[in-house]
Amino acid sequence: MHMAGTLRIGAGAKMVYPVFVDGVLFFIGDSHISQGDGDLDGTAMEASLNVVIRVTVRRCFYFSTSLLMHHKEWLIP
Repeated sequence: MHMAGTLRIGAGAKMVYPVFVDGVLFFIGDSHISQGDGDLDGTAMEASLNVVIRVTVRRCFYFSTSLLMHHKEWLIP
């Protein structure tokens, strides 16, 4: 299973995820506004966020890992 993990994504950022199987499912977890040393220590401030999410399937764009586009730069999280 491919997961991007816990990321710091700000307003206007775009995430791109590779998909290798037909019929894939998409899930977004809970939002945190602050978090300690990852989800393992159980310390985080939960948040209620309003977000707009658009899912687009691009068949002509191949890559092997998740990509984050932020401020017109591609980053590998």
